[in-house]
Amino acid sequence: MKIAAQLYTVRDYLKTPEDMAETLRKVKAIGYNAIQASGMGPVGDREFKEMADREGLTICATHIPYADLTNNLDAVIERHLIWGCKYVGLGGMPNEYRTSKEGYVKFAKEALEKAI
Repeated sequence: MKIAAQLYTVRDYLKTPEDMAETLRKVKAIGYNAIQASGMGPVGDREFKEMADREGLTICATHIPYADLTNNLDAVIERHLIWGCKYVGLGGMPNEYRTSKEGYVKFAKEALEKAI
């Protein structure tokens, strides 16, 4: 089993490429060998992969916004191929579905239809 650091927990330190590189160094220094990518500032996919590789960190999972999964799936797939990451996670249900029981049911039905 792989234990990874969820980068969302240190999102305040991932705002710039320089901050990201420093944070990845620290994550590695405290003993992690893998990361789950989420909550990061703007950086290119290849640049982020190079940062992780430089520190010896595997990108083992992600959290992706629902809109990216439904509207930009090709880009999500490409990013995961670049990163060598096979686990795509939904970061969270969009707020517009959280207003009622019906919203939760609607989200579940839509997500299931898109998954099939």
